[in-house]
Parts: sequence; C-alpha cells; structure tokens
Amino acid sequence: WVASTWAAYTWWPAAGDQARLPVLALATVQLVNFWLAQNSGQPLLLASCIALGGLSMAGVCLMPVAVAPNQGPSPLLAPGIYLGFCVVSALLLFQEFFMSL
Repeated sequence: WVASTWAAYTWWPAAGDQARLPVLALATVQLVNFWLAQNSGQPLLLASCIALGGLSMAGVCLMPVAVAPNQGPSPLLAPGIYLGFCVVSALLLFQEFFMSL
C-alpha cells in the first residue's frame, strides 16, 4: 500500500502520458491488494486494505493535473474511477462480512 501510494503521488504523474494514468494504475494495484486480502481469509486485513486504499484513491483523484488540450482523457474521469472503486470496495466488504454469515 505504501509503495503504490508513494508512486502514485510522486513519479507516476510524471511518467504517464495521459492525465489520469496514475489514477487507473493505483486503482488496479489496490484491487489486486483487495483480491489478495480477500483470499487470505482475514476480514480485518481486507477491511484495512479497503480503508487505506480508499484514502489513497481519494488523494490521487483530488491531485491537481495540468492537462494539455491533446493530452488524453479528461481530468473529470477521476470522479468516475473513484466512484467505481468505491462500489467495488463496498461489494467486497458486503460479500466478506455479510455473505459469510
């Protein structure tokens, strides 16, 4: 979590050609973290990963982005990515805590 969040805040924005590549990259890394935590069979680990992942995603989605007119997707794509991330996170928590009863 720490390594992916640090990368998303520091060098991913400079390395990406498109405006929201860091957001998509972090979402992918966090979803892999969720999958690993879910497969570990430890609900507290999954809940912690989701909480920390949500904070990371919120921070990256709110980062200011300098976008040239011909530079990829709109910066307004980030709220949609964050909303999708939150929906997937909620579904995973629901599945882990309520469907296992």
